[in-house]
Amino acid sequence: MKKTLLAVFVTTLIGVTSPIALAKGHGGGHGKGQDGDSMGVMQQLDLTDAQREEIKSIMRTYRGEGNKHGKDGKKRHGVEWTENADKMESRLAARQQELLENAKKQQQIYTVLTPAQREQWAQLKASKKADKMGKANGHREDHEVPPMFEELDLSDNQHSLIAMIHKKAMAKKDVERSVMQAFKVEERDVIQQTTFNEANWWAIADKYKPKLLAAMQAHADYHQQMIDLLTPEQAEQLNQELQAASMQGEVKSKGKGNGEGKGKGMGNGMGKGQGKGMY
Repeated sequence: MKKTLLAVFVTTLIGVTSPIALAKGHGGGHGKGQDGDSMGVMQQLDLTDAQREEIKSIMRTYRGEGNKHGKDGKKRHGVEWTENADKMESRLAARQQELLENAKKQQQIYTVLTPAQREQWAQLKASKKADKMGKANGHREDHEVPPMFEELDLSDNQHSLIAMIHKKAMAKKDVERSVMQAFKVEERDVIQQTTFNEANWWAIADKYKPKLLAAMQAHADYHQQMIDLLTPEQAEQLNQELQAASMQGEVKSKGKGNGEGKGKGMGNGMGKGQGKGMY
């Protein structure tokens, strides 16, 4: 049971709360809100009819690509997650492929915009990112332990130990964000070109790959430490909560195309801020 739970946490980490997910804007899928390129954001740029249609066409193209790679990169039902801790590198590769497609999409959109629109687009994306980070920080400050652990009737000792581990994990996550921000800065130079140089993009991705894999392993270690503190009954209850949340998140994401769910989420991408989750 505890081995299965660790696999669930690791898959959740890679699919939702990892630095790769942070780079994508927390949710899976390409339908909305990824890196500030939703049509809602684009409409604020005073697009011409021709620009609007061209950007819609680009989004339709890459929405299909995102769904294809998403299916390869993650399986949300708990019964399919067993032993995924041994597959971090292959899952990271799938996530990198999604990021590559997103970078290609953004580069194509970039070429459609005028210089003034490009500048405004950058400002809108920065504002949107700041809002997301503010909400995420506010959410995590409300919880001494991961939200799903709050329902497990923890003893005082369990609560204290898990809270300590959780605090360390959050500090590690701040470091990961800085790594991902550095990746995005370098990636921006590739995106803001008249043609997309895939070799240059992969050079940047490979540069940060060891740090991302190390971050995934660190999170897996923290999660294992928390799981080991649970009784068998608590572990079973948590497993049921995680599977229910993952299935609900999958249904919501199919309906919306952006990984949003109003119920219990396991990370920033499967809940809407109020949802209960790992973080």
